[in-house]
Amino acid sequence: MLTWLYLNNPFLTAVGRNFKLAVHISTITDAALYARLSDPFYAAQYAIYHPIHLALTTAYTNWKAQGGTQVGATLTLFQLYKLLSAVKISVWDLGITNAVGKGAANTKYMSLLGSGHKPFQAGKHDDRMQAVAALNIQLANPLVLSAADIAALAPTKADVNTFLGSLSLANTTQAGHVTQTSSFSDALTLAVGNTCTALYAMLGLCINKFAATPTVIEPIFDLQSIRNHKQLIYTGALTEYETENILQHTFVTSDELKLESGAAKIQFYLAATAAADAANQILITVNPNSIITITAAQLVNAAPGAVITNTFLHVVNTENAAGNFKVSLL
Repeated sequence: MLTWLYLNNPFLTAVGRNFKLAVHISTITDAALYARLSDPFYAAQYAIYHPIHLALTTAYTNWKAQGGTQVGATLTLFQLYKLLSAVKISVWDLGITNAVGKGAANTKYMSLLGSGHKPFQAGKHDDRMQAVAALNIQLANPLVLSAADIAALAPTKADVNTFLGSLSLANTTQAGHVTQTSSFSDALTLAVGNTCTALYAMLGLCINKFAATPTVIEPIFDLQSIRNHKQLIYTGALTEYETENILQHTFVTSDELKLESGAAKIQFYLAATAAADAANQILITVNPNSIITITAAQLVNAAPGAVITNTFLHVVNTENAAGNFKVSLL
């Protein structure tokens, strides 16, 4: 048996795993409620909903920030292993050779680097770290080396020991960030679920309050995103000096857009109507064959976090030549 349409939460259906869309939809509702605080009904809804919205935006910010940190930690570990493979093992080999000599018949050298450079340059990261740790121990092993050898190898051992510490720290840091990022992702998933549930509950309350005139509650919810969330890319061709309305979308100032041009220089602006021209608008210019990424705030004069009242995005071909555009809602 199919589930009755009205028993499906449309907010969860629209958002799915798109965390950014969840924040966008929530921001629209939170701002719409705030703008209606003079109405006791909406004021009561804002008091309930605003803390849920703040929890969502905080979870999203933490998740994004930790994701960036994780990438940085992974890159640091990768760079260390690249340094080990390309530089460090050769430096250590030279230090060992200068102190105890080299060759297959040299038992001291073979006890230190009997397998050559391969254990330090190939294999899993853990195995390569173990090779560094084993070398660190052997460089001061009195069963293999004399006191004079150990003294001569002291600078090499110090470098190996320091590098091993760096590897260990980077490995621990990365593992910690991966675990923490997973925790932040779980927290964000929970926050998105709570938000969508709260929106669904609010929709029910609004319908109960305005059952005879339900269209009055449309401004409370981002219907464009809920209905049309799958379309994120818009493209088109432009004749010389042509102005075209590309799309209608409710933006908040933090929304990002990627703007791309073809052979002609083009400009973008937001307006209140589909027929509005570029006069008195804020214009964003994209030079020929260029790509730029902007926030919606750059297209208007609005307070941070505000919902932008101009919903029609336009493009203008500024040249006496054919052009084209591509807009991606990020």
